[in-house]
Amino acid sequence: MPRFRPRQLVVAAIVLGVCATWTAGLSARHQARQAQVWQHEGAELYWLLRRTYRDNRPMKLVDQLIRRHDRQQAVLELLAIQPGQVVADIGCGAGYYSFELARLAGADGRVLAVDIDPAAIGFLEERAGRVPCPGCAGIEATVSQVDDATLPPASVDVALVASLNFYAYRPLLPENLAMLASIHSALRPGGRAVVTLDLPFTPGGSAENMRISFEAAGFETVDQRQHGDSSVVHVFRRPG
Repeated sequence: MPRFRPRQLVVAAIVLGVCATWTAGLSARHQARQAQVWQHEGAELYWLLRRTYRDNRPMKLVDQLIRRHDRQQAVLELLAIQPGQVVADIGCGAGYYSFELARLAGADGRVLAVDIDPAAIGFLEERAGRVPCPGCAGIEATVSQVDDATLPPASVDVALVASLNFYAYRPLLPENLAMLASIHSALRPGGRAVVTLDLPFTPGGSAENMRISFEAAGFETVDQRQHGDSSVVHVFRRPG
């Protein structure tokens, strides 16, 4: 077994102390930012763990939550929801956006939350039932179909379609176009659809494929923005 000189031991102790101090500071900053994100995530953290990040390290999970929060604010600004509007949250999951949409739409507005996963809709309904939101729009949660958003025609002012990653792989798939056509039909003339694409989860996919499919379904492209290095946000419009 090698013998260490006193000077080597002192240097090793200093290095370990610096590393420990740096790690503690980093952990404290992450915890502070996690607390901020938690206010927006609420109970959806459970759903996020179950569906998306269950195989990742805890620190990576925190980083992903922070990025999601930052993008959420950018997406809400692009939606530009006005009080009294009807907003569709398509692919709502556990309601990551739904509750913020309800707050922005106000008591005179409505949020139509749809997802193909019945478990997600049940989870969202349970959350909406036990988390009061005075002055917020009512949230109407519905199980949709893979090729149909199941929304009434010309009933929606603004639609949010979050994390539509599958659509970035191959454009013009019939079931995809059918879903987009149903969203197009649900929007009022001039209504907008804001669509997010998660780049880390779409290897081989592209924002261009997304644009091609939406335009084939009758949408006009209004804007396309890169958000950090992890996502692209599209804005489409139903002509009218």
